[in-house]
Amino acid sequence: MRCWVADRGAGELLALDAELCVERRLPLPSPRLLACSADVVWVGVAAAGADEFATRLVRLDSGAQNPRSAVFDGIADLVLEGSGDALVIEHSGTSTRLWRIDSELTRTLLGRYPAASALAERAGELLVGGSDGSLVRLTESGGLDAAGHWSGPVLALAPGPQAGEWWVLGGKDGANVGLVGSELEPLWIVESGFSTRAFAPVAGEERVWLADAHAARRYGPGGALEHEYPLDLGAAAWRAGYGDGAGVVLFAEGALIELALRGGVLQPARSQGGFRALSALAALP
Repeated sequence: MRCWVADRGAGELLALDAELCVERRLPLPSPRLLACSADVVWVGVAAAGADEFATRLVRLDSGAQNPRSAVFDGIADLVLEGSGDALVIEHSGTSTRLWRIDSELTRTLLGRYPAASALAERAGELLVGGSDGSLVRLTESGGLDAAGHWSGPVLALAPGPQAGEWWVLGGKDGANVGLVGSELEPLWIVESGFSTRAFAPVAGEERVWLADAHAARRYGPGGALEHEYPLDLGAAAWRAGYGDGAGVVLFAEGALIELALRGGVLQPARSQGGFRALSALAALP
């Protein structure tokens, strides 16, 4: 098995193999968010298909069995800790809270951040990004460790290639991407001009994949554009699901496509269609 995808239109969680073919289907109404490891799958589920936020957090074991769930007012972001616990940003009225949820669905409040919109985790530290451009690094227990600022709303975060570094996707409609250092200072920022809320950093490398309705790109060290592939596939918007040094898997509402580097040129490798409305993709380690 290669990854999980959430199809909110079909009300399903699907396991895909290395060829992007469906291995398994699990009924789950209106899935929105995904985080997984080899041992656990966490899914944010909405109350109705048109709802913006997930309001129920579902935990499945390694065999995607024994579902258990907890109710939230609105889940803005979901990430997995190395321990298998989930970290959740919950929007509740004017309050925004950061929770840790363990295997028994016990909640531990780590803090309140009025503008929190995105979250990332690496061993021993957390990063919270805000719709106001704020960046806050926390210790594992939720203590404030450092603060910084991004040039526009923060839409997505991920651990960077080196210790202390973090990837940031932000700006209006996700138009910029870059890297911040150990003091949360920008190391570089690229204005992509894309409209997206997702990116796919390459683990352990200063490289990141982006996509929108028009193209897929990989940026490298210092923000240099390394590869680009034009997308004219009839989809309203493509998003980077996950990528490595050899290529990237993109998803739109009705399809997935894998682009691979062959002889230094980015080319389509495989695709899969027939989905109703894909909302999330999470690769297995």
